Amino acid sequence: MLRYKDCYAAFEQGRLVTGNERIERIWEIHGNTLVTKSLKDKSTGEEWIAQGTDLTAYRLPLLPYAEAAHVSIRATEDDDLGVGAKHWKVSVELKTNTHALRLEVRLYPSASFLRQEMWVKRIAANSSGSGVPVFAGSSGEQLEDYTEEQAEAGHDYIDALALRPVHSRWQCIQLKDVTDHHNNLVSRDTGLLYKNERTELTGSILAFSQQLAPRGLLVLKEGPTAFGHLHRSGGDFRFEGHRLFVDGSGLDAEDNEDGDELPAYGVTIGVYDGTEFGLRKLLHAYHRSIRTYVGERDAYVMSNTWGDRSRDGRVNEAFILEELPAAAELGVTVYQIDDGWQQGTTANSVVQGGTWSDYYSQSDQFWVVHPERFPRGLEPVAAKAKELGIELGLWFSPDSSHDFMYWEKDADTLIGFYQREGIRHFKLDGIRLASKLGELRLRRMMEKVTGATQGQVAFNQDTTAQVRLGYFGKTQYGNLFLENRYTDWSNYYPHYTLRNLWQLSPYVSAAKLQIEFLNVARNRMNYAEDPLAPSAVGIEFAFALTMFASPLAWMEVTGLAQADGEKLKGLIHAYKPHQQAIQGGHVLPIGEEPNGTSWTGFQSISVKGTGYLVVLREWNDREEARFALWGNDGVQLPVRLELIAASSKLADVPEAELSSGELRVKLTAPHTFALYRYLF
Repeated sequence: MLRYKDCYAAFEQGRLVTGNERIERIWEIHGNTLVTKSLKDKSTGEEWIAQGTDLTAYRLPLLPYAEAAHVSIRATEDDDLGVGAKHWKVSVELKTNTHALRLEVRLYPSASFLRQEMWVKRIAANSSGSGVPVFAGSSGEQLEDYTEEQAEAGHDYIDALALRPVHSRWQCIQLKDVTDHHNNLVSRDTGLLYKNERTELTGSILAFSQQLAPRGLLVLKEGPTAFGHLHRSGGDFRFEGHRLFVDGSGLDAEDNEDGDELPAYGVTIGVYDGTEFGLRKLLHAYHRSIRTYVGERDAYVMSNTWGDRSRDGRVNEAFILEELPAAAELGVTVYQIDDGWQQGTTANSVVQGGTWSDYYSQSDQFWVVHPERFPRGLEPVAAKAKELGIELGLWFSPDSSHDFMYWEKDADTLIGFYQREGIRHFKLDGIRLASKLGELRLRRMMEKVTGATQGQVAFNQDTTAQVRLGYFGKTQYGNLFLENRYTDWSNYYPHYTLRNLWQLSPYVSAAKLQIEFLNVARNRMNYAEDPLAPSAVGIEFAFALTMFASPLAWMEVTGLAQADGEKLKGLIHAYKPHQQAIQGGHVLPIGEEPNGTSWTGFQSISVKGTGYLVVLREWNDREEARFALWGNDGVQLPVRLELIAASSKLADVPEAELSSGELRVKLTAPHTFALYRYLF
């Protein structure tokens, strides 16, 4: 038995046992595949796997069935290059004459979930062995003439569970990215398990809650959304009666012709109490395990000039030196220079003839600082930023060509900027994934930079277009740049952005999401007399809706009107002393779903008996609202509310009362807000 704190792993007589004090999973090895024998919630003793049904745990398109020639197991302490919580990484290798398969299981002390990922490497030409092993047992379910072997045949899947509980409700959560083209980012499908039903679902999260007991099971697919899924042939989850398959490895039969060890998409399995709050707590624990929150590193207010649509036309030393003092005055902590600082020209440039990817075939000096725009290099602007107490950030586009063949060169470029200018924030854009090898190399690039900088560099991964990593596809090395919106094109409405954050925050840590606010006074004529126009909403409200996420000033800060600048400055300076505590808590939506006319908001729950609330009154004629809060379970406790900030539109101090897990607030004008800290 291999042990680390309460985590353990063992391999004996063909059985692999992994777990901790909260969860345990047991597999049996059949040839070069695994069969799940048990999945137990150790807190309650609940067994989730039907006994007597042997269901092959995976079927990969490039892995023929064969007898394993050698099985080995090893375990090491790991923390994912310092960005994750310390945990126990268990690796089980099954070798045949043609392939090496490695199952990697990550166990976190006292956590109610485990993560698993399979790696495949071809070590010789394919043998004649193929197909799947014959099952040792039957579930007794009848899907007409549909056998268990047929349920597997022709499918590519990364996990399979024969579920025991009969009376279970499921919900499937689909998240969308490619936000240049999508603005409804979350959808949910629900149903009941039925022994004769075949169902195919698209999503990242599948959660079960038993109807006769307080029990729940989470199955999370660690991969991109449907828009970034490689070699996609169907959905993500498939029911054949009570048999669940997690479909789609992202691998193709030809992927490892050169003998590369390639990962399939991963799966996280977790147990919880079957309640909606329990599911959200489990997902929060998952996110905070794969990337621990470090306030000094992760809490910042960033600005980026691209939102004013000058593109790279104004990017030069003189302009940046003018912007930096204005950013510092507002309270911005990271100033990011977007596309245009480099010598090479991309397709986004105001200069014709640019390219996306294949940069090194254009010039081996593509990522050298532009000699005319920055004749003294970046050192003067970096020095000025440091003098003002601001960090400098950069936009960067990893070269997608030839499956990211130049990943090491790209990594060295970023490491160089960190070592010379101290740059820690890089926006990654222009990414187009085409294969598992490319995905692996992009991952290796981020890992190399993370390791070389002791985890100090953070990547802002753009999710707006093309084929990207999504929300759960190895995005732990920073946060997510969620959306491009512009007043120039009339596609920026603050309530759209608010709704996206409100809907995503139960499933993706809010601190992981960069949420933008724009210069709301620009392009007023594009919105006519619309009462929900950015200028009608106002700069304070536009910023307030970002406070429980990672705020991004998507603008040229020197372009702000003086009055708006003063309002924004006051609000940011009131917010910043609390930013780490807000982001360090568990952020969940409260109130009504935003639609432009709601009462809505967010709650940040701290483990130390304190928390934060922001309430936002959109365009409506209701001066008062009540909010049910999370995590109080109806227990009446002494509570004190402290007002941190509120809209300058309000003539009076907002009225608020908190008792018995409910908040009552009065705001006397539309498009206003109040930020509170509460203490037990």
